[in-house]
Amino acid sequence: MTSQLIDGTAIVHGVGDEVKEKVAKKNAKDQSRSGLATVRVGNIEGVDPAICNGIKQKTCDELGVTSNDHSVPADITHLNSIHVLLLDNDVLVRAGLKLLLECQPGLKVIAQTGEEDEALRLAGQEQPDIILLHESIHGPMGLDLLSQLITVVNKPRIILVTSLTDSQYHIQAVQKGAMGVVMAQESPEILYKALEKVHQGEVWLDRSLIANILVQNSNGRKAENVNPASSKIAHLSAREREIIVLIGEGLKNQQIARLLFLSEVTVRHHLTSIFKKLGVSDRLELVIYAYQNNLARLPD
Repeated sequence: MTSQLIDGTAIVHGVGDEVKEKVAKKNAKDQSRSGLATVRVGNIEGVDPAICNGIKQKTCDELGVTSNDHSVPADITHLNSIHVLLLDNDVLVRAGLKLLLECQPGLKVIAQTGEEDEALRLAGQEQPDIILLHESIHGPMGLDLLSQLITVVNKPRIILVTSLTDSQYHIQAVQKGAMGVVMAQESPEILYKALEKVHQGEVWLDRSLIANILVQNSNGRKAENVNPASSKIAHLSAREREIIVLIGEGLKNQQIARLLFLSEVTVRHHLTSIFKKLGVSDRLELVIYAYQNNLARLPD
C-alpha cells in the first residue's frame, strides 16, 4: 500500500474505496483545523468543500428535510428548478436562508445581495422566478424596495419574509407588489409551500389578511375623500418618512445617504416616490407639506 499527497488531498493506492473515503475525510478535517481550508466553492468563499457539504447536510438533517426526503409538504420536486433571488442585508441570515432553500430539491439560489442598488441590478439582469425578500428592522431593505423591484422584472413574483405581525404592514406589502407574506416564525415547510404556490402564479396570504385587504380597498375611496392628506401620508413607507424628517432638518441628499447608509441614487428614487405620493413638485413644497402635517419638526 502506498500513498501520496496531491494538492492537499490524500491519494491512497492499493486500498478499498471505503478506506479512501475515510482518509480523504480525515485530511479535510485536519486541513480545517490547521487553518488551510480557504478555497472558493461556488458562491461560498473561504469554505472547504467537505466542510461546506457537511454544514449543509447537518442543517438539512436537523430540519428534517433532505434531497431524498419526499415527505416534505411542498411538491417542488415535480417542478422545474425555481430560480430564486435572495435579498437580506444580514450576511449570516442570508447564508442560513440559502442553505435552507438549497436543502429542497428544485430550488436554486441564483443570486443574493444585501444592497438595494445591487438588488435592482440583479433582478433586472437575472430575471428570477421568485424574489425572496427578508425584511430586517435593522437594515435598509424593506417595503419601499418592493415597488422598485416590480418595475425591473418581467414577471415579478415577490415573497416577503418578516417577523412583524402588524396586518397593516402586510397590507402595504401586498399593495406594493408582494404576492406572498411568510412570517419568520413559520416552519421551513411553510416557506417551501409558499414558494411553490407563488411560482405557480397564486398568492400566499393569511385568510384574515385577505379579508382586511378587501375591506380596505372597498373603503379606500371614502377615506381619501374624507381626509386626503391622511390618505396620502398613509402610503408613505417607513424609509420615506425618515427621509422627510431629515429633509425637514435641512440635510442634503449626500448627507441623507451617508446617515441612512444608502447611495445618493437610492435617495433620489425615494424622493421621486415621495413627491408623487404627496402631490408635491419640489423639495420646498415637500418641506412646507411636512411642517403642515407634522411629518417634520421646524428647526429651533
